[in-house]
Amino acid sequence: MTRKTLFLAAVAFSLTLLQPLVAESPDPRRTDMIDAARREIFTLSRNSVPPSELGEWNDVANSACFLLFRKTELYRGPMRVLVVSSRDITVRLYPEGTLMLSTGLLDYIDDALFNKVAESSRRIKDFSNERESLLIPFIAREAASFALDLPYRQWCASQEGSATFPEGDYSSILKASRDDELGADRFALVLLSLAEHDPDSYLLWLSSFEPKNEGLPATDTPIDRYRARYPAVSDRLDSIRASRTNITKITEEFAGLLSGIRTHTAFRESLSSVAALREIYPESPYLARLEALDLHELWLSGITPGDTIFKTVLPLEEDTGYDSPLDTWYDPRTAAKAVYPQDRLSPPGDKSAFGNVLDAYDRALELSDDPLLESAYASVLVWSEKREDRKNALLIAAEAASMENGDAPFVARANYASILFLTGTDRQLAVSLLEGLPAIGKMRDTADISSISRGIPGDGRDVFINLSVMYRLMGNVNKATAAMGKTLPVADANADSPIAWRRVHIGDSADDLVARWGEPDEISYNYYTESWTYRSLFATVRVAETTSGSGRIVKAIKLGFQSPISPGGDVRVGDKRADFEAVFGIPVWYANDAAVYFYRGNILSVQYLSGTIRSIRAERQANIAK
Repeated sequence: MTRKTLFLAAVAFSLTLLQPLVAESPDPRRTDMIDAARREIFTLSRNSVPPSELGEWNDVANSACFLLFRKTELYRGPMRVLVVSSRDITVRLYPEGTLMLSTGLLDYIDDALFNKVAESSRRIKDFSNERESLLIPFIAREAASFALDLPYRQWCASQEGSATFPEGDYSSILKASRDDELGADRFALVLLSLAEHDPDSYLLWLSSFEPKNEGLPATDTPIDRYRARYPAVSDRLDSIRASRTNITKITEEFAGLLSGIRTHTAFRESLSSVAALREIYPESPYLARLEALDLHELWLSGITPGDTIFKTVLPLEEDTGYDSPLDTWYDPRTAAKAVYPQDRLSPPGDKSAFGNVLDAYDRALELSDDPLLESAYASVLVWSEKREDRKNALLIAAEAASMENGDAPFVARANYASILFLTGTDRQLAVSLLEGLPAIGKMRDTADISSISRGIPGDGRDVFINLSVMYRLMGNVNKATAAMGKTLPVADANADSPIAWRRVHIGDSADDLVARWGEPDEISYNYYTESWTYRSLFATVRVAETTSGSGRIVKAIKLGFQSPISPGGDVRVGDKRADFEAVFGIPVWYANDAAVYFYRGNILSVQYLSGTIRSIRAERQANIAK
């Protein structure tokens, strides 16, 4: 077989394993849509470009997709990018999980950047970052369509009056209405904001290919053909400008919903956001996913730690802080009192809340397939009093775990191990699964355009908490103690000289923060905390009341991309991972899409994309193991 034939065979095989973005539900129209997409992707793969020939575009595409799909929590399932050789400018997200980019699109971006360099070499600081900035709006438009389930709506509309479609003709069948196209433009700004990317960049992007000479005959360049697929650029810009106030409100609702889920707070306030957003987006897979996760956490909040025996690893980046005593999760004295699902007459906690979680997961999974979301669903379903539900939970968890491999993530495998143990199916296998997970200190930071990074949702220490509980329930106290010990911070000899972030320390008063950084540009509130935004510093500060009631203090500082603030060693966001670790050492564990380090009294959570620092979050180091 030739090299190209081998590559195509690998593509064909991988397509059979890829979990679709949209659910293969009982609705035959969704199944037909996915099948048609798979046929078209197989045809396109004949002109695909091997990742080895794409150079830095591998990293650029991976980073752009991570920001839009993972950081926004839009989708955590498997995805890949397929680059097709074509002069046309094309970007299309297929429902079976493939994002197709054309070489014409990549060439268009590079030509635009080379022209910018020709005007002034000082205008290009980092070519890869500039590529990413130009690629993101193209993908954001497709991500917005997926978030709103527009391809399915278009598919159903095109199917009216017809029973069958020609094979391999997926893209030509979809014809979006003008309102749908403009709605996707508006929602793209929401996603860009949630991805911590400047939403105004979308307007600049649209303006960049607006015809310069209105009224003259249309030309036939790749960008002209791309532009012609959508409403007039002027109409798209007018739609966004006229709706800017509403876009801001919708963004705030989604941001508040995400914050409530990530911080395990304000669950009911978050449900109010869900209700408000559903009035606007009644069939959004994105909204359905966030609602299921919020209801899951609401149910868990009414359960005493240990009632579910193991911690559930949820498929999202959390923001709970690292100063909680994890070793209090499970009191060894209650080990003998553990009540397994099959021994209960009803699920733990509020039964109504339990039923609401299952209903929400059912809705979400009817709209979008995501193995990690299925894993979270199974971790609830296993507590049903119905034997058939518990059996289904085991099957769902096993299938989700089979879709997860490599160094990260560990969500589905950790939850599957818990369900194996809870149901008594194979407790030794459950222990072996957790013992083999790369939860702490073994994960790699990789970028492969053919498989978009899913990040590391969840906290790696949860694996050791669950493993410790398993050991204890099996009578191995020594192993249980050793496993729990791995969740505790190590002593820091320099903890008494904490990092100064432009003369601000974690734990300083809010007044000190204002005196040194000035008034924030914006303050976002929920019932528990305040987030102060300093735009010029690309920084966000979490401020909260002290437990003693003595006033508000700085609880955490987060530096976003392009922040000029350095934690030390002249290292900043945007530098390489190797530069950071030369100063700060190696990670002590991985959690919430970040590598976690201890340094001078601070816990530093550093998010890397393709080997580059994308953000740094600092908290005070607590609970030091002596």
